[in-house]
Amino acid sequence: MVSSRRLLAIDWMRGFVMILMITDHASSAFNAERPWKDSVHLFTPADLPSTLEFLFRWASHLCAPTFVFLAGTSLAIKVQRSLARGEDSWTIDRDLLVRGAIIASVDVLMISWLFPDFLLLQVMYVIGLSMMSIVVFRRMKTWAVLSFGLAVLVGGELLFRDHSMIPMEVVSAGNMANAVLLSAGMFPSPVETLQTWSSIYVAYPLLPWMAIMLLGWVFGQLLQSWEGAEDRDRKATRFLLKTGLGALGLFAMVRGWNSYGNLSLLRLDGSLVEWLRVSKYPPSLSYVALELGCMALLLALFFRLQSSSRFNERPNSPLLVFGQTAFFFYVAHMPLLDLTARALGMHKQAGLAAAALASILGLAVMYPLCRWYRELKRAHPASILRYG
Repeated sequence: MVSSRRLLAIDWMRGFVMILMITDHASSAFNAERPWKDSVHLFTPADLPSTLEFLFRWASHLCAPTFVFLAGTSLAIKVQRSLARGEDSWTIDRDLLVRGAIIASVDVLMISWLFPDFLLLQVMYVIGLSMMSIVVFRRMKTWAVLSFGLAVLVGGELLFRDHSMIPMEVVSAGNMANAVLLSAGMFPSPVETLQTWSSIYVAYPLLPWMAIMLLGWVFGQLLQSWEGAEDRDRKATRFLLKTGLGALGLFAMVRGWNSYGNLSLLRLDGSLVEWLRVSKYPPSLSYVALELGCMALLLALFFRLQSSSRFNERPNSPLLVFGQTAFFFYVAHMPLLDLTARALGMHKQAGLAAAALASILGLAVMYPLCRWYRELKRAHPASILRYG
């Protein structure tokens, strides 16, 4: 039996991380001291920020893994429901490919224009390509998909030969392939039509982020296999609590060992900041275990709340509105913050207080816009808006 009930817990979780995300992007637009070198490629001990700056940035680390994981979960639910309705395989594959291509193009056509010096390939690009790969993975057994995802996340570091940033002057097919698939990196633009940007920076390499989406895909298949809404919520809560605690245990082990699994971004001492200062670009095993562990515990809470009518009867709560319009939120809020900071003459010139205030005001502006977009999308279910 495949339930048609919408999983509000997933929308709430997605909405929660969208709120966290705007704090970091407001900091990127306004805050001159925003730390951003969360990478073995870039970090040096001299780059250690203040504890407050670090924690403000660190809170947003939850966003990308959650966004990618839940994209996989939502895809699994959508595909299984489409199959249950009798849709043919070609239609399902076409929708995955079109939707993935549209989402991947956002980084190139919209977001990268905020960075005039280089073409930045980040979370939308990797979500789109990973979504397109589901055309292949959906035909595989669940255990095989899970095994592949875990193998990439646990064993990917074995494939690293050089942890340094790919030098700008070195251009080869091997370097580009390594950056795109595994290590992240920057290299000169090899394509004449992209000379608006002098270089390409792959911030989100495909394989580890695809692996996170595949874990979400497996979780979505589990959700659909648990019959009955109340029983499903109970099973999901229990499963998420167990896996969340397991992931955090893995993080503690890997970070405590301070060797393999950290992509050479090791702890300098035993302080809280050093335990939490893990590599996001590219994602290390310790980073993935920490963030997915935190996400699983929060999502367990949302599944617990989903069973209560007290929370289900709030269709316009900010978490739900932002969670149900996540793609629009992402595309709209970044230029809004960046252009506002430039108009006020505060672009990367202010401090943390200005970033926090911009976050609150940004949410106040985005809420009615997201409600409007949600109604527009509902009014035109067969339009191109369904892909976003």
